Amino acid sequence: MTLQKNNLLYRFIDLIRDITGQTISDNALTINIYQPAFFSAANVGILTHWLERRCQESPEEIAEIFITLLFHTPGRDI
Repeated sequence: MTLQKNNLLYRFIDLIRDITGQTISDNALTINIYQPAFFSAANVGILTHWLERRCQESPEEIAEIFITLLFHTPGRDI
């Protein structure tokens, strides 16, 4: 993966963690202290996989995929 080869992965993770934590805080969405870690890990996982696939989906499609994964309950439609 290019991010790992260029040692950018840790910077990328830190950036996503900071943005996610700040967004949750700014919008008064904090449920517990682990929530920012959960969402930032999910963000990093999806975004790194998307980059590894050379951004085959549009940013809008990735956003929709992320929202679907977060809010989908197996056996129920969104």
